[in-house]
Amino acid sequence: MPHLPVGQTGAMFRDTALASAWCAAAPPERCDGSGRFGIRPTAPTEPESHRLDRVITLDRTIGCLPPGDSRELSPGGRQLQCRLCNKLSTLAMDGRFCSTVSGTMPHAPRIWPSSNLHLITTGGNGRCKLFLDVADREQFLDLLDHVVERYGWELFAWCLLGNHLHLVVRAEPEQLYRGMQRLKSLYAMRFHRRHHTQGHLFKRPYDSRPILTVEHLHRACGYVLRNATRHGFVERAEDWEWSSFRTVSHLDPPPRPHLGCEPFERMMELTAGTDHVTVMRAYVRETASETAMIAA
Repeated sequence: MPHLPVGQTGAMFRDTALASAWCAAAPPERCDGSGRFGIRPTAPTEPESHRLDRVITLDRTIGCLPPGDSRELSPGGRQLQCRLCNKLSTLAMDGRFCSTVSGTMPHAPRIWPSSNLHLITTGGNGRCKLFLDVADREQFLDLLDHVVERYGWELFAWCLLGNHLHLVVRAEPEQLYRGMQRLKSLYAMRFHRRHHTQGHLFKRPYDSRPILTVEHLHRACGYVLRNATRHGFVERAEDWEWSSFRTVSHLDPPPRPHLGCEPFERMMELTAGTDHVTVMRAYVRETASETAMIAA
């Protein structure tokens, strides 16, 4: 494969056909002082093929400045971004840049920490309501029950609100990712079918905050269990039927076979002789003052 002359970054195209089309389309101007999409300061006499500051490989990994700083696009993705000027460019089917617009990438790459415990939050796109009636909530619980069983999640706590929801889950990264993908996509399709709507229902991506200590786990669970009172849906956590509070307090049976939150009961060492309601009331009060950092 011929090596294309490049600038000081040492980048090159692995696909020579794409490189030729790209170079032919490369505009001579630069972005706001940083070098856009493979363009670096060059002398007027330097050929077009010298104006390269990127690496485009066949697996669609896009290398930005500096050479070691890269971002992987999803299959079929066509937008490239200069990390320094935050401009996007659309790559046409023939490899040419057909337009440039201002903006940022949809979201940063997800970084998985060593912990497999997470506080999950996902909300409606544009703060739209995720649940319009009781039937929507029941349908979501059906899907959550299915996902917990299929992907082997350990569910510690859950709460459905109006335009967002919370889960405390232990799962391996791959199982958590695939489970959330299935949960959100299936629910969105059924929601649109039922309400005759369309478009993105969920804000992307879902937020996953790692839980690294037992103390942090207690704060996360307390935050989820009392979230309905925080948002003004009810005055007491036990009055909100769309959370795991009533289940772990033994006020109601689990709404679905796999939503009993047994890992939470084991963590709390709740036995048959325990006054679950009294313990859980005290639990949400004690953790209430410690959850400000989670709510931020």
